[in-house]
Parts: sequence; C-alpha cells; structure tokens
Amino acid sequence: PPLPRAVAGVQAGQWSDPTPCSEWDVRRLVNHMVGNNIWYAGTMRGVDTIIQTGCTTSGCVRASVIDALSYNYRNIVVTDCVGDRALGPHEANLFDMGQKYADLLTCEETLAALARLMGVRAEAAE
Repeated sequence: PPLPRAVAGVQAGQWSDPTPCSEWDVRRLVNHMVGNNIWYAGTMRGVDTIIQTGCTTSGCVRASVIDALSYNYRNIVVTDCVGDRALGPHEANLFDMGQKYADLLTCEETLAALARLMGVRAEAAE
C-alpha cells in the first residue's frame, strides 16, 4: 500500500518539514492519516509478519490475526502457544484461520524457521 511505503520513506530529519497543508508538518500529517495505529510502527520498520500467541483462540487471537491481515501482515499462529476454554472452539478456529488468514506452525517449527531466517540474513551480510 502507498501510505506505509511513504511513511517508511520519511527520514529522521524530515518529521518537522512543512507539507502542502500549511498548518501541519510531516509528523502531524502522518498522525492525522494513520492516527496512533500500532500496526504502522511495524510497517515503518519493515516488519511483514506477526507471530501470534496467547488466549483465547476463538477471541483475542482470531481478532488479532484478522486485524494484522487487514494491514497486510502475514500471520503465523503458533498452535501449541494458543488456547481456548474448550477444545472444540480452539480446533475450529485454528482450522478456519489456517484456511483463510494464517500459517499454522508449532513452537518448534516457528523457532526453526526463525533460526533459518536469521542464518540467511547473517550470510547475506557477509
């Protein structure tokens, strides 16, 4: 999306620069456009994936997954790090999120993927 790319392109010294809106500098204009939206902080730092854990699978976890997806984040739900009050809703929501919104990985698979990613980045820097 254009707005996150534009915001990510703002350099440290440009936040107080003027804009076509004479009463707003860059910081005020960006705040007006995105509010205090927590998702843009990650976007500005190049984050593209959210690793989701917690409770409750059918409530907060699912809502967080859908929120993140609506801001173009990839979701990974760590299946053995989420839970619900009953097994039925837990399993049904994992199935549904896996079909529509997220990749489902175990904790072990997630840690292995992160280790591979860090290894790739370390090799690329050399």
